[in-house]
Amino acid sequence: MLPMESERRDRWNPTEEVWEGGAKVTLPYSRELFSLPSNLYFLATMNTTDRSVAGLDAALRRRFAFIPMAPLPSKDLLEAIAEIHGQELANLMAPTVEIVSAVNESLLSPFLGADFLVGQSFLFAAAKNANVDLNIALSDELLELKEELNDAQTLDGRAILDAFWVEMGAGTGGSRNQIDLSLAGRADPNHGSAALFFQDMIPVNSSFTIEWDGQDYLDNDFTLYKGQNSNGTWRLNLTGKSSSGAKLSALSRSNFPRRALVFLRTGEATFTMKSFPLPDMEYLATWGAADTAKASTRRFGHLDLNHDVPEVNVLPRLATSWLYSIGPQLIELAGFHGSEAILVSEEREAWVRSRPTLNEAVLESAISVGIRFDVYLATLGLRFTSSGLGLARVVRLEEVAGIGIGKSSVGVATMAA
Repeated sequence: MLPMESERRDRWNPTEEVWEGGAKVTLPYSRELFSLPSNLYFLATMNTTDRSVAGLDAALRRRFAFIPMAPLPSKDLLEAIAEIHGQELANLMAPTVEIVSAVNESLLSPFLGADFLVGQSFLFAAAKNANVDLNIALSDELLELKEELNDAQTLDGRAILDAFWVEMGAGTGGSRNQIDLSLAGRADPNHGSAALFFQDMIPVNSSFTIEWDGQDYLDNDFTLYKGQNSNGTWRLNLTGKSSSGAKLSALSRSNFPRRALVFLRTGEATFTMKSFPLPDMEYLATWGAADTAKASTRRFGHLDLNHDVPEVNVLPRLATSWLYSIGPQLIELAGFHGSEAILVSEEREAWVRSRPTLNEAVLESAISVGIRFDVYLATLGLRFTSSGLGLARVVRLEEVAGIGIGKSSVGVATMAA
């Protein structure tokens, strides 16, 4: 670090046109002399709570000027999120941003100090994670389907008898127009997504009509491939032709592989087919029921036409951000002072009131914000818990209500006191 100090830098000699006069060190591998010029500037960020490299920390502090950067106020942070991700996501993130700001101001700062706050980087990361869902929900194709179906449950004047979707992989056949519908080796047509098409009949050697992009294609079929070189799978073959002789298979490569295909049954052997980007499956799966069994490792499910496309729900992704990012950071911050009780609802008030050096207004504000914090976490199906005593004490952020993010009751975020 010696050459980094300003008074030990090389200075430019315009007469000789060389850098000189600074401290030089020998590089360990090349054995060459090394120095730094005076016009080189180091700009960096540093977490003031990190004391794991205390010796290096002290050396850095002797050689750098430090500018404190407090977390952004909630208003400024929401404006920044809106600028990056749009106002809609900023509105959805507002409760999260506001509660973290309140926890910083009323819980962490008075009791732990200004160096023990949750920074905005955690919230920017949570916003980016939540924005994945928001972008999926705004798929043009999904919104178009919503408009077409409307409350009448008709399509071009035809009643929709059933609606379901199937994930298509790369496709089989030279034209990529064959779709596997059941797990390999399953001849039972009631297994996998084949059952969505077959219902109570097995249409072997039968044909059906698929309407695609306003054009009817006749004589598509289902086949059970069970020969010596086959995979024993029911397969939907998009082999239909229009009245003008156009082939549906000619459209397959550019429209169907690696997409989610929605089928609207408008007759016993007539379907309207629509193609969606794969990310839309996350919302198709909530617009009815996604089957737990898989069709040739591909997902599928029914659509409930009595309900609208689900509203955007960022709570599962926010809960994930809390479980694996924000929550562990809070536990680590509180752990520096052995103050994990500030996070646990059953212990917080007693711990706060045991700090008589703070005035009553500060104590009451902390208790009030703590209750708001617990309520907010409850909306995500989460809570902080503690177990054990002394060195065996552990604080966790746990899922207490299943909302589709997996279980974490084994202590995803933990720290021993």
